[in-house]
Amino acid sequence: MLKTHWRFAVVCFILLVVMVFRFHQGIVQQDNYLGYAVSLPSGLKDISFYDSRLFPGLPAIIYFLNLVFNNTLLCGYLAVFLAFIGSYVILYKLTGSANSFIPLMFPPVMLSQSSLVATEIPVVFLILLSLYLFKKEKYSLAVFVSAFGFWIRAIAIIPGVIILSWLLIRDGRNAIKYLSYFLFPLTLLVFFNLHFFGAEELFHQFTAYQQLGLGTLGITQIFADIPRAYRWGWYRIFASGVFYFSLAIVFVASSIAALRRRSGGFYKVLSATLMVSMAFIFSLNSVPFLENLGRYLAPTVPVFWLLYYDKFRSEKLAWFLLSVSLIGTLI
Repeated sequence: MLKTHWRFAVVCFILLVVMVFRFHQGIVQQDNYLGYAVSLPSGLKDISFYDSRLFPGLPAIIYFLNLVFNNTLLCGYLAVFLAFIGSYVILYKLTGSANSFIPLMFPPVMLSQSSLVATEIPVVFLILLSLYLFKKEKYSLAVFVSAFGFWIRAIAIIPGVIILSWLLIRDGRNAIKYLSYFLFPLTLLVFFNLHFFGAEELFHQFTAYQQLGLGTLGITQIFADIPRAYRWGWYRIFASGVFYFSLAIVFVASSIAALRRRSGGFYKVLSATLMVSMAFIFSLNSVPFLENLGRYLAPTVPVFWLLYYDKFRSEKLAWFLLSVSLIGTLI
């Protein structure tokens, strides 16, 4: 096993080093997930309204892990690191490629978010798990996992919606069964919001963004943000935004090409997941948009990899891309 996966073992060591380095720099979490987790027993009375906009999935996972390990920070890192390992395992099982660590480390946003307490890697894991279960014809579990991912980030529900649509067209006789598995986690989230935020805030995670003025239409925001970043001299944000916007264009074109050329239900679902995810990202999203575009794209990177991994067989290319991500994360 070590002979096959030694590259991933090296990558895990590098990731742990980056985690420690950024921790000592005071860079620990993307948003206040640790504070949210600590505040759950008190009814979220200890967090700000701004933090209450966060989806509760990752804080809940941290909270339950903390019941065992009694260290909130450790549990935050553990949740992300285990999701990182799980994502690699699924990618390897689906592709057989020992370079399956690439979409978890490159582009730089992947390494950056893998080394923080953040939602990107847990969401990637649940999206991949849903797709893996679909390929293994565990359809009910596939839509359940995707819907559960909605607790962490809304984009996680997209493969479940596509799989459910495919199932209902193919096997409408089991519609109630599939729908029940899909709707159960979503119903629980509504009850969570009812308990913590009241009957008027059943969809709190969405309404809070609007109340905070964070809602935006991504496709129009990007064309406003790019020239403004250049005009105001925000050259790092400008360069990052242009890079990730170019990557988004590649993903859209690739999803269309794959949908037209690939055969089989699994590849159709992959292509549709990538395409719909891109449409979702550039529809209603949050500001600042340009600065966060890489984060928004992160869950789509492994889906793109599953469609085109055979183009990335070179070991030298893998280490080069990892080096680029290291530089982009640490400077």
